[in-house]
Amino acid sequence: MEDFDKIISGWKNQLVPEPNNSSEIIRFAKERLNDSRKKHFATLIVLGITLIVVALYGVFTKGQSLLFISGIGLMIASLLVRILIEWNSSEKLKKINVDEITSSYLQQLTRFYQSRKRIHGWVTVAVFSAYVVGFLLLLPLFKQTMSQGFFIYILVSGLITFTALIYFISRKTREELKRLNETIVGLSEVMKSLE
Repeated sequence: MEDFDKIISGWKNQLVPEPNNSSEIIRFAKERLNDSRKKHFATLIVLGITLIVVALYGVFTKGQSLLFISGIGLMIASLLVRILIEWNSSEKLKKINVDEITSSYLQQLTRFYQSRKRIHGWVTVAVFSAYVVGFLLLLPLFKQTMSQGFFIYILVSGLITFTALIYFISRKTREELKRLNETIVGLSEVMKSLE
């Protein structure tokens, strides 16, 4: 997590290049996009590992009840949806051509920013809610099949985990959107000064 914080810190401390050096502007834009690509990749890895763990749990416990299948299915489906969304977003990011800073590049970046705002808005809330509902559907089964102490542990740790995830996701979302907006504003100003 320290490496991630160093990356974020390095990103925030970067200076917007002076408008008289177009190669510096291109380098700046490439660095910003590469950082975003790395974050997308890391997100895909984390979601993929979570999906594997949940799927393996579903397979190895061999739950037969409709409640179990619904709960695990909802959790897996929400993870798959989020993975597909992040993968699609990553593909859109790859298509942004930064080699020539033009109004077209700025329009592409702005469209990407707008799509990320939608993803981080209602889409994230819906997907995360579906995952939580899936977990909640499993709680009655956990209560039936686990000791009282372990069930309480699952309940409390689930609550703590979901609370931490809500905080972490909202914080990282605000940071990503702020950085994307700063990049757009910075590059818009640079492009205006070059005209």
